Order: sequence, then structure tokens, then C-alpha cells
Amino acid sequence: MVLIGAGISRVLCHLLGYFYPAYQTFKAVQGNDEMIYTQWLTYWIVNTYFTVFELIGDNFVSQWFPLYYEAKVALLVWLVTPQFMGATKIYRGILAPYMTHFETDIDNKVKEFQQQSAEHIGNLGRESIKKIQQGGVEVVKMGVKQIVQMQVNATMEELQGGGPKYGNLESDNSAEQVRSNKTNDNDTIETEIDYEELYRRAASAKSFATVDSDSDYDLSD
Repeated sequence: MVLIGAGISRVLCHLLGYFYPAYQTFKAVQGNDEMIYTQWLTYWIVNTYFTVFELIGDNFVSQWFPLYYEAKVALLVWLVTPQFMGATKIYRGILAPYMTHFETDIDNKVKEFQQQSAEHIGNLGRESIKKIQQGGVEVVKMGVKQIVQMQVNATMEELQGGGPKYGNLESDNSAEQVRSNKTNDNDTIETEIDYEELYRRAASAKSFATVDSDSDYDLSD
């Protein structure tokens, strides 16, 4: 026999377990009443464990436990209403002694988990940055390679087709040959001029020596 279904039960549980306690907690904070504030803070601690149990109960316990949803709504009414103070009773009778006894162990586990999580997240972040950098370098290399290849192709097309920048390849070769021939001719002319100058100097020296010898001969007569 089912009085309320899963859908209605879910709506009632959200109203009783979250909306109403959230509003009452807001009033407690605004009013600065430490007693009421402690009461609702205690409720939220108990509600955390209730939510964990609810995840398991809705999937497994509800299949074989009669009136499961009705019992869950009744439990929330008992926990949340100030007339019953069910959350405070569960906290003081069960949760507080248990958590106080294992508080040190729980703190150590929490710190260990935080350190491992920080190391794991740090390693994951460094690996991600490294992969992003490697990927960026590869993209840049590919882009530069593509640009260089395009420039080479354009240059080859201009050289083969007589483009405006480089001109015809055969014409360039002919011009280079003419410049080479001019350079060789200039070198030959300069060489011939040097030999002619040496010849003139040698002839002048020989003539001077001949005149000098004739003068000595006349003096001796």
C-alpha cells in the first residue's frame, strides 16, 4: 500500500529538508540568536548524513521496505520541527560522540587527501600546460613551413615564367655572361697597358745609356 509516491515524496522532502531550514537559518543569522543558530547548524550536519542515506535508500531500500517514502517524510518532520528537535537529539546522541572519538583520524585523512589532491592537480596542470605548449610549437612549425613552401613555389613560378620581380631566367643568365665578358676584357686591356709602359721605360733607359757612352768616348779623344 502506497499513500504517497516517489514524486510527491521528493517534493515534500525538498520543502521540509531544504527550503524551510534554509529560511529559518537565515532568520537565525539575521537575529544573532546563538541558541537558534546552533540548532539549525546542528540540523545541517545531520541533514548531510540524511542525504547520503537517501541516495542509497531511494535506490535499494524503497524496493522492499513498505511505506518507505511516507517514513522518510515523517523522519524529516521529526528532524526539522522545533517541537521535536530530532536533529539535535541525533547529533548529541550519535554523531557528536562518534566524531569526537575519531576526530584526529578524520583530520589526518582529510589532510592526506588534500595533499594528494593538490599534488595530483598540480601534476595534471603541468602536464596540460606542457601538452598545450608542445601543440602550440607544432602548430607554429607547420604554419612557418607552409608559408616558406608558398614563398618558394611563388619564386619558382616567377623565375620560370618571367615574373616582374626576377625577370626571365635565360635573360638573367645572358646578362650575367655579358658582365663576365666585360670584366675579362677590362682585365686584358689593363694588362696590355702595363706591358706597354714597361717597354717604354726600358727603351728610354737604353737610350740614355747609349748617349752617356758616346759622351765619354768623345772626351777621351
